[in-house]
Amino acid sequence: MTLDDRVLDLLAKWEDTVHGGDQIDLTMLAGGDTLLAADLQRHVVALQKLVWLDQAEPESEELHLPSSTALRIALLLPDDLPLETLQANLTKAEILTPDQLAQLPRVKNAYQLSEFLLESELLTRFQLRSVANGRTRGLKLGRYVILDKIGSGGMGQVYKARHNKMDRNVALKVLPPEMLGRTNGIERFNQEVQLAAQLRHVNIVEAFDADEAEGLHFFVMEFVDGHDLSSVVRRQGPLPVAQAVDYMMQAARGLAYAHRMGLIHRDIKPANLLLNPVGVVKILDMGIARMQTDANQSGLTQNGAIMGTIDFMAPEQAIDAKTVTPQADLYSLGCSLCYLLTGRPPFGGESLMVKLLGHREQAPLSLIAARSDVPPELEAIYQKCLAKLPADRYPSAGDLLADLEKVPLSQNASPGPIALGEPQQEIDTSPTTHFATQAQLINRQLPAVVVEAGSSRGKRTRPKRGVPFFGGAIGVGLLLCGLLYYGAGLLFKISTPDGALVVEVDGDDFVAHLRDHDLQLVNQKTQETTTIQLRRTEQTKPLPPGQYMFALETSSGLKTNVRELTISSGIESKVHVYWEKSAEAVTVSSTPTDAVAAAPVVAKAAAASMSAGPVASDKPTSSPPHDYDAFATGKWVSLLTNQAEFDRWVAARDKPPSAGELVAFDNGVVTLRNATDLLFPPVRAKNFLFRARLKYESGLNICLKVRQSNPTYSAWWNFGGRHFGIGYSPVGARWKDLLTAHTRDNPRPFSEIAIAGIGRKFILYVDGKELFEVDREDDPTDQLSVGLGTARNSAGQYKDIQLMVLDDDVVKPASPYLQDPDYLAAKYALSVGGTVQANSGPYVSNLQQLQSPPFALTSVSFINNKQVTDDGLAIFENCTAVERLTMHGIANLTGRGLAYFRNCRSLRYINCNESPRAGSGLAQFADCKQLSGLQLWHVTLTLPDLLPLADRKLKDINLGGTAVTDDWLLRFTNVADLDFFNVRYTNVSDKGLAHFQDCKKIKYLSIGRTRVTDAGLAYFRECREMNHVIIAETVISDASIDVLKNFKNLKGIELEKTKITAAGVNQLHQALPQCKIVWDGGTMEPVKP
Repeated sequence: MTLDDRVLDLLAKWEDTVHGGDQIDLTMLAGGDTLLAADLQRHVVALQKLVWLDQAEPESEELHLPSSTALRIALLLPDDLPLETLQANLTKAEILTPDQLAQLPRVKNAYQLSEFLLESELLTRFQLRSVANGRTRGLKLGRYVILDKIGSGGMGQVYKARHNKMDRNVALKVLPPEMLGRTNGIERFNQEVQLAAQLRHVNIVEAFDADEAEGLHFFVMEFVDGHDLSSVVRRQGPLPVAQAVDYMMQAARGLAYAHRMGLIHRDIKPANLLLNPVGVVKILDMGIARMQTDANQSGLTQNGAIMGTIDFMAPEQAIDAKTVTPQADLYSLGCSLCYLLTGRPPFGGESLMVKLLGHREQAPLSLIAARSDVPPELEAIYQKCLAKLPADRYPSAGDLLADLEKVPLSQNASPGPIALGEPQQEIDTSPTTHFATQAQLINRQLPAVVVEAGSSRGKRTRPKRGVPFFGGAIGVGLLLCGLLYYGAGLLFKISTPDGALVVEVDGDDFVAHLRDHDLQLVNQKTQETTTIQLRRTEQTKPLPPGQYMFALETSSGLKTNVRELTISSGIESKVHVYWEKSAEAVTVSSTPTDAVAAAPVVAKAAAASMSAGPVASDKPTSSPPHDYDAFATGKWVSLLTNQAEFDRWVAARDKPPSAGELVAFDNGVVTLRNATDLLFPPVRAKNFLFRARLKYESGLNICLKVRQSNPTYSAWWNFGGRHFGIGYSPVGARWKDLLTAHTRDNPRPFSEIAIAGIGRKFILYVDGKELFEVDREDDPTDQLSVGLGTARNSAGQYKDIQLMVLDDDVVKPASPYLQDPDYLAAKYALSVGGTVQANSGPYVSNLQQLQSPPFALTSVSFINNKQVTDDGLAIFENCTAVERLTMHGIANLTGRGLAYFRNCRSLRYINCNESPRAGSGLAQFADCKQLSGLQLWHVTLTLPDLLPLADRKLKDINLGGTAVTDDWLLRFTNVADLDFFNVRYTNVSDKGLAHFQDCKKIKYLSIGRTRVTDAGLAYFRECREMNHVIIAETVISDASIDVLKNFKNLKGIELEKTKITAAGVNQLHQALPQCKIVWDGGTMEPVKP
């Protein structure tokens, strides 16, 4: 039996990971291949049953096995391979030099020779398997020695190779014969690779060589030691927005360069974008991809290889790939952006024809609908890339890049808190049946196969044979094919040790009243009474495990801080005893008081679940009403009340605090610092409410932690601000938030943070107010662990840490705020495909992401939405808090619909770009005194529409493509802080621009296709922060070069169809080497610093 090298390599990685005590997801290990993951799972199951092979045994009983290397070699070689055959094949392959062949040791068989070749690193496993099986042709191609196979596809087989003179690793692509077998195929290949070899760009895989050997034509290129973006997404899931935009910008730079060189890729897709270890994206197959598309032109349905490409192919390319323009690459890049952000292409479908029709006729998947954190600006860029007609897309990759650079990306928007430590799981000692090891019973549908490492509580015995923990098991398990079965059943008689009750007595009360009093407890199961005579201020009484109730009615004024408690085996529980002078006046209320009802049954359950004596209390910790009051009818149990308890919890941690960590307790306040957690013992609870008062001190976040199965969830508070969320760290992947939200106001220090778990729902509360409700991703058990935590380099304080166990059948009542105007308006927006922000939090695109009411609806966005109507917008009439309003490309919008937002007096930004009939509604915002942004590109306007807003302190003015005149511009009276100014495609002249000559803060200036001259541009000479200028299609000339050179921070300028000469452009390029210049002669990219 010969096992595939890929399976062996992956099992070795699994072995190393598990040996290190970590977990690994087999589906991720298999690169998303569920069939391969199932195969790995089959082997892993067998390996786990053979751990006994590595247990230390007496020499007389030890089963001596061959080494792991020998076992692997046995799987690489054919059965009964003669030594002479292996030696002959090795000579024929010409991988080793004659001197190396002569120096090989004398061995008895092929297995010994193979072991030497591998351990001496004379051969790779790929080479050994090929040589052993007689496949020597092609292991050496001219000056290149093949080391390993790293991929395959429609363009041929890809190998890792080494140049035998330069000792440089390269990627070598052997092209399929059918690609070169057509008329002039070889000539065409040579022409293509010559052109590709001329490309020199950091974002393009460099071509080194092309040659022919052994009857095989191959293409030699730069070896990128990384992964393609398709596999990155398959392994990690959708990428953060900033990361995806960065990768797309790099690809756009490479395409812009290639397009200027006259090359169109025709096969841009995530699989052709390679990511190296330092984060540089490189385009693969630039220059030779056309050969593949030409090969496929004979019929799309006749070549299965194109199925991997059609997801990213422009509609016109499916008709004729030979005549496509650079806009086809930009379409494919837009499709790739969708894949990076959502994990799927923009058009679904099971068949080739369905996908083709999707590209041609359907609207693409909305990024904002798929992800709440996608800015509207990025959605607009994506939609423009995927326009059906090439003319409606970006004119060039440079134009796309310019827009990508302007996308607002939050620098501190983290995907969630840094993962904190997990509580240890109990070791599963239950026997595994024989059927669990049988391959045919493994479910081949494996969306996420996870194999967990064994608990670190049990120390492993290092094997005597010098192999890794599962090393021998891998070889034996695969060789024996699951025929070995080991099992043992042992019965133990377990004796349960007693627990202990520590009785603490107030010193003054002990002296005055309690000395020699009897404290009586009744075991609720046996009804036996235990009497403790109070002889000291602190004494300990051993007790059998069980549930106890204090018989206080026999003890006069003697009182305890709890009525019932649980004694657990080997654990100390505490009770505090005090004297109440007016005992006869004290009664137990039968009605809830501030959400705490005297419910003995629930209190009993809460106390019974605690394993180390927490203090149950009826005393409320805060007086304002809470949104959880309606269902929080149990007993609050204080989890930490004194230094002794704190010391016990810290001692119970899996490991002591490191030098950088801090775990401290002072006067009822816990302080944690630097990725530190404090976990409390597990309790029995299906539904619960866990709360504490938190004070943020520094770093990323602090949190409450909850675990009922796997994983551990964190309810986190970021930066001490308004940003909260619940999330977890999936095995082998980055942090994942279930939901995030913002409070309306900044919480005060020591705000109460509470998390309720009811069934599969989590509800997060801040200062008693419900922030959101979200589904968890696991089925909760009745084993609950809670705790406190901080992220790395973060610090926080915690007090009043309490837990309430809720009834198993508890039901959370519906929110009383479901008719809140902002909530109703947000629901409407989401129902018709819009996005919203609540309390200026993250953008939300579906109802499941929306936080609980009440909240302030602060942003509403509709982009190219055909469902929005004036009548539908009437629901916003009672909203008052909207600060950002985006109505981009809404053909049905008129001034009447826009007017429904007139009560939003805090409005700061209006975007009605490409909504031509919205202008008549602008006057309705006359009372919006904080307005600072007007985006009105191609909106039909009159001067009366603008006049009510012209005196605002504006930072953005976009009147491009409108009827604006010089006289209109004079009406804007408060423009000293202007940052963005666009009057492109208008009749504005120097006269109008003179009004803005004192604006020193402008960064974006667009005056293309206007009547502006050199004199008009000169008004902006003092704008030192200018970074983008558009003066295309004007009469501006070389006379303005000095003005433009004055913009030292300029990143981009468009000056096509102006009177600026080539000499002027060169001057500008020399003066501003970091600026991208687009002119009639092409595009000058920035010079790398």
